[in-house]
Amino acid sequence: MKPNESDIRKQDNSGSSDESTEKKTAASEYRFMDQVIRKKPIDWKKIIFRILWIVIAGVLIGLIAAAVLVSMVPEIKDAYASRQSGGMISISEDTDPDSESVIASSSVSSVSGESVTETSSSEGAPSVTSSSSDVVPASQTGDTETSGDNTGDGAVSVSGSSEGENAEEGMTLDDYRSLYQKMMDVADQVNPAVVQVTGISSEMDYFDQDYTSEKTVTGLIVAENSTQLYILTEYHAIDGAESIQVTFSDDSTAVASFRRQDPTTGLCIIYVPLTSLEESTRENIVIASLGNSYSVETGEPVLALGSPTGYSNSVAFGAVTSTSGKAHLTDCSCCLLATDIKGTADGSGVLVSLNGEIIGIIDQSLGTDDGETVTCLAISDVKSLIETLSNDEARPYIGVTGQDVTQAISEQTGMPVGVLVTDVAEDSPALLSGIKEYDVITDISGTTISTFSDYSRVLSGLNPGDTVTVTAKRKGADGYSDVTFDVTVGEI
Repeated sequence: MKPNESDIRKQDNSGSSDESTEKKTAASEYRFMDQVIRKKPIDWKKIIFRILWIVIAGVLIGLIAAAVLVSMVPEIKDAYASRQSGGMISISEDTDPDSESVIASSSVSSVSGESVTETSSSEGAPSVTSSSSDVVPASQTGDTETSGDNTGDGAVSVSGSSEGENAEEGMTLDDYRSLYQKMMDVADQVNPAVVQVTGISSEMDYFDQDYTSEKTVTGLIVAENSTQLYILTEYHAIDGAESIQVTFSDDSTAVASFRRQDPTTGLCIIYVPLTSLEESTRENIVIASLGNSYSVETGEPVLALGSPTGYSNSVAFGAVTSTSGKAHLTDCSCCLLATDIKGTADGSGVLVSLNGEIIGIIDQSLGTDDGETVTCLAISDVKSLIETLSNDEARPYIGVTGQDVTQAISEQTGMPVGVLVTDVAEDSPALLSGIKEYDVITDISGTTISTFSDYSRVLSGLNPGDTVTVTAKRKGADGYSDVTFDVTVGEI
């Protein structure tokens, strides 16, 4: 049967329709596969915001860490210093019988190793535990009688008697010889603690030739710990020195290092590593026994060791002639022990009691006779200083030199009771706050100041950086009136 034209057309249309559909589907599939996958655009604002946030957070964390570190610096420094130096040095305390203030006293106690200890008796005289026997000074008895036997290793025993064979017949030459020998035994007991300190530096003369300059003074072994030996000496001898040499009593030498100095007294601490010393030297070394200078009486026999006359390794005998002298120094006042022992202006050394205790540090610049006789700083007034210098600790500083205005002086002069300012150190906290010469300090932050001992005691309880209110009386046209100063404590 012949196909109908319309059917053929329908089939053609149907075929063409199917073909068109296939083409559209293929084209659609082709267009899908032809799409380009593009990256999301970068949001620069968001990135910059995140970077800024990270930077700000880092800065905040850094500031917090820095603040914490700064607050811990003193503890870290102390811990590091203690570890490096083998431990902290401590000094026990006793009381000045004439004052309520507590002054560092007794002997230095070592962190490790043996140390000499002492306790104060009810009368204020120290009870000593050491290798020597106790001695009753001749000044505390009547007529003296020397015993024929030693009471200890080099100690001197002197007893008093108003009547007796020696009192009637007098001392013989043998008695004098025996007495001086016993005093030399005391010197031999202390000498291992006394050293010679030499500051060595290179200088140039007028002809541009190099030469070596040496300054030598006496030093005193005051403490030791597990690693170091600490020596008290005069700073002027090692100021600017390129090398510090210590000569011990057995003539052995060692190189020392500077620890810290006190510009007020001119004293300083140097130290020698124990590992640098020979075994024989270490066995011979003695740590000085620091006595109680408050118990020293006028007329008491004493020895001067070191170089009181300018010659090294000297020994001189004499007696204390005065204990009432005062050295008015910046921010402190020290008692002076005057003697009848001949000295020189450049002399140095220590004053020793008959029981082998150090009772004074020779300082000829403080005497009133141009160094013709030996004058000493009382040891009880510098013991706290020895401790802080040995531990390399900063000390509070205001910068005032003053004298006591007692009630008697106040009644005579009309000045108020307190501390009369006699000098203000240059560039000191006192000067910067407005304190002037002739002001009379009467109060520090609520604590009444009647004597310079009160002033020193309050200052010792402060820390560098503290701010205190100092109240003083200043004389004007209408008499004395109150003035106040806000003082930021410095350090030395």
